[in-house]
Amino acid sequence: MKKQEGITLVALVVTIIILIILAGVSINMIVGENGIIQRSKEASIATDVSQTKEQIQLELLARYSQAGKYTNADVIEVIKQITGNDIEENAQTTTTKKGNPIDISDLWINDSETSNVWTQDKTLVTNGIVTLEVGQLVSGYIGNKIGDENWCVLGAQDGKLLITTNSNQGIITLTGQEGYTNGLNTLNDAAKAYRDDNMAETARSINVEDINRVTGYDPDTVRYNEGTSYPYQWKNEVNYTLSESDLKIHCQGTKYPTSDTSSKYTSFTYWNGNSWETLDAGESVKLTHTHYYYYPQTLSTTESSETQINGSTNAYNLLFTSSMEEENYYWLASQFILTDLGICGFGIGNVGSGRVNARILFNSDGTVKYPDSKRGLRPVVVLKSNVHVTSDGILSI
Repeated sequence: MKKQEGITLVALVVTIIILIILAGVSINMIVGENGIIQRSKEASIATDVSQTKEQIQLELLARYSQAGKYTNADVIEVIKQITGNDIEENAQTTTTKKGNPIDISDLWINDSETSNVWTQDKTLVTNGIVTLEVGQLVSGYIGNKIGDENWCVLGAQDGKLLITTNSNQGIITLTGQEGYTNGLNTLNDAAKAYRDDNMAETARSINVEDINRVTGYDPDTVRYNEGTSYPYQWKNEVNYTLSESDLKIHCQGTKYPTSDTSSKYTSFTYWNGNSWETLDAGESVKLTHTHYYYYPQTLSTTESSETQINGSTNAYNLLFTSSMEEENYYWLASQFILTDLGICGFGIGNVGSGRVNARILFNSDGTVKYPDSKRGLRPVVVLKSNVHVTSDGILSI
């Protein structure tokens, strides 16, 4: 009888067991915790998150390239645009359109670390990200109902951005002794009306230091009138005495005149920092000359027909063009003393006729040369550190 060949039952069972084991391994590789399907899902999520984050970053980069910076308001707007989600400032996460969580903590601007410490180099002002020009219009600020098309970049002081109006805001009248002693408070108090509580830290009147930062004028370097045969030289310390012998005012200075010199004047009234005093016979007082005037184009008393300051037409137009006519002169909240032979003038700074100068309000002989001196007010607003500024001058919080 012929022998039949085939597999035994044992072999069949073993084969089935092996196939079951292999099938289990394959299924686990496909659907297990670290299987192909799971890893495919994770890769899809990672791609979605990566692509969404990249889209956000590219849009913010585009805004940075256009404006010189981006703000936290831009981050909120871009995330809304790309993901459809409304978020709050400094939120740490959001989700993609597919609902996958995405870390956005690294997108926010930290004002304390970056963009709002302002410095000034004459007609240019920068916070390291945005650079603005003095005289450049800014928008988004309203002070005392004065808004867009009226405010311009003025400069920077103590890390803060300064803006001012491009025209006078009313007329202030200063006269005599009271005009000299109270003039600075009068001007600064009037300017406070232009402070907006949301954006402005303070508001004050423009002063001569504001102008000098733009022009680059340094009185200690220029030394107004030094070396001339005049008592009104920069930092000339002049000793005035009412002589007992001839009852005339005598004077002698550290620069000129260097010897005792008599004058025609018989009285001398001066401001001692607290009150007005008048010399009696035999009494003396020492006063220091601090007055100067100059044209911004030459930084000297030489006039020029140029209409720029350090290459900037905007800066010149802001500070000097409108002051060519006397009705457009404006006050500077800065005091000056003008020393002369036997007489001394006390004045408040002003810009007029295209130059920096001062208006003498009271003379030591008791005369008031220019009663009821009228000049315009230029308010200066010191912006808060949290005010964001674009390179085209748009202000926002």
